[in-house]
Amino acid sequence: MGLHFNHGDEDFGSWFEDFCNTHLAENIDKLAMILWSVWGSRNDLLWNDKATSVEKVVSSAITYLELWKFAQIKNGGVSSSNSQPRAGVEHWIKPSLGELKANCDAALFSRERSHGLGWIARDHAYLCFAAAAVKLQGEIDPVVVEALSMKEALS
Repeated sequence: MGLHFNHGDEDFGSWFEDFCNTHLAENIDKLAMILWSVWGSRNDLLWNDKATSVEKVVSSAITYLELWKFAQIKNGGVSSSNSQPRAGVEHWIKPSLGELKANCDAALFSRERSHGLGWIARDHAYLCFAAAAVKLQGEIDPVVVEALSMKEALS
């Protein structure tokens, strides 16, 4: 996955938006997982004084993504962001011109006593307007985690 950096991008948000608008979906998936893994590694260092090598951060992110995609195929779900919708399966419907659509999700990690939430906002042309994914410590009710994801998307 070749990463290009536009020197005109002044902040991470601008760079990430540019990346989403100029790269294939499979590379966006990889980047999202690597960023999530970096966030988790940063939290491990901050809260547990546990350092992780760059190689481990990247390899675990790619492995996790591959396992997730395999599980989606095995369970009959959507395998990736570039898959084609099937009859009877929900698929993304674009918003009207001038509007944004935010998709939100959340997950619980009971063994780690943590939770994750994420969202992405896209326009009618499927261009990424903004996105976020975070993993946080603490056990929370599933409905509350989903609500937090929606709240963050609207913030």
